[in-house]
Amino acid sequence: EIEVISGTRVGGIISQNTTWTKEGTPYIITDTIQIPLGIKLTINSGVVVNMPTSGDMFLINGEIYAHGIPTEKIIFDGGNNSNFFNPKSSTIETFLDLEYCKIANGKSFWPTSGYKQNGAFSIRHCILENLSSYSCIWYPEKNTYIEYNKFVSTGGFSVKLLGDIKVYIRYNLFDTKYPYLHEYNDYCIQNSASFHTSETIVKYNSFLNMDGFVLKLPTGNDYSSMSATENYWGTQDITAIENMIYDKNDDVTCAGYIQYEPILTEPHPDVP
Repeated sequence: EIEVISGTRVGGIISQNTTWTKEGTPYIITDTIQIPLGIKLTINSGVVVNMPTSGDMFLINGEIYAHGIPTEKIIFDGGNNSNFFNPKSSTIETFLDLEYCKIANGKSFWPTSGYKQNGAFSIRHCILENLSSYSCIWYPEKNTYIEYNKFVSTGGFSVKLLGDIKVYIRYNLFDTKYPYLHEYNDYCIQNSASFHTSETIVKYNSFLNMDGFVLKLPTGNDYSSMSATENYWGTQDITAIENMIYDKNDDVTCAGYIQYEPILTEPHPDVP
């Protein structure tokens, strides 16, 4: 017997506000879904989105609003070879809003576009697992929120900021990194630039089963910084924690030191 996959095949530019419903699931992306400026894609709880081919699942210049519920998450499956939300050419109007989603089996959640990417996102109460590449939060023009999520075997976040923009990375569980990361992107969170009064705020997270560096300020970047107090490291051993942090203690050409004390002695109760 030939297995027939029912569902909805989708691809290309979405030219008007659109809603994907559970009745149409699974949505099988045959070609990158492009969301222009001023257009909003709403994805309802219980929807499954698959991309069996390589490339980008979404090119987002407009908005995506995908709020599942705890008992009916929205699932994005990258087929082990695609990126998820590419912010190439995005602007201050570009926004990705995710709650109660599962993002699994792909490359980068928010890939570098090699071009301007000023869009921002909020991801809360989501599960991200088996993501083989890092994500690039490079010069968003709105605050970005990564909160109450569970990261299992994923690449990290590389952050560059201007102005008074904040990136809040709080109340997350980071449990193992993707095992085959290159040395240059082997971290959970890196800040490569923080100009003006911008900040990368890493707080109330749990970092468990970590090999190598968790937090990093790269060498030769004079304006990189982050604050990382009140996280749980799976250990009270300060030497072990310092071995998970790459900063001016490791190379004098790093911009400074990552403030990590005080530490939490047990996971924050709001961490999943």
